Amino acid sequence: MENEQPFYYNGENAQPEKVDVTITGNELEICNSETKSHIASFFFSDTHTNYLGSRFYLYLDKAGTRYLEYNSTHPLIPEIVEKTGSPTTGKLRYLTLQKPFILLAILLALGAGLYFLIITIVPVIGMKLIGTQQEIAIGNKLKEVLLQQEPIFGNKTDTTAGNVLQEFADNLHLSNRYPIKITVVRSKIVNAYALPGGNIVVYKGILRKIKTPGANATPLKAVLVAAVAI
Repeated sequence: MENEQPFYYNGENAQPEKVDVTITGNELEICNSETKSHIASFFFSDTHTNYLGSRFYLYLDKAGTRYLEYNSTHPLIPEIVEKTGSPTTGKLRYLTLQKPFILLAILLALGAGLYFLIITIVPVIGMKLIGTQQEIAIGNKLKEVLLQQEPIFGNKTDTTAGNVLQEFADNLHLSNRYPIKITVVRSKIVNAYALPGGNIVVYKGILRKIKTPGANATPLKAVLVAAVAI
């Protein structure tokens, strides 16, 4: 039968130390196995135990930050169990008492996952509950608000270019649900974005980057498709 010495974790150092354990009445004394120097003493009334696989843990404080780790076949375990009561089993108890920061990390990960799930699904569900006319009205209002900001940056809408792109969009017949509306902004910015209800805002900067009529189709059609998908 294997009779290895227990490891003592003091809750401060990550590296445990091998120790000798002496039980006297209701008191437990821990000494360094090499130097034989006294480390600490504890009363069994403040301890609790736990089995995890082939390991046995004796927690020396209520927080579980200081503990002894034994091989489950160690001959001292029956006497410890007699003084502390029946040990619990399972990983949840182990995580809760021995590694509270791991449990906290798991809870944070679950919370983050739930948060991202909510911010992903709720907007989609919200748009499904909103009628088409409401969605179009929301898109028109958003476009109005956004375009009001453009003159601040010296940008204006380009009606002529907008009419050309509107004809292009109409020929694509992308949506029977939304009226696709194209607005072109005179700006060097290379950008285009879609809003709810079929509104699309295109900056002339992106048009200047396109050299051929055929090349127009790919980036603009991508924005049009996005507009329909909103």
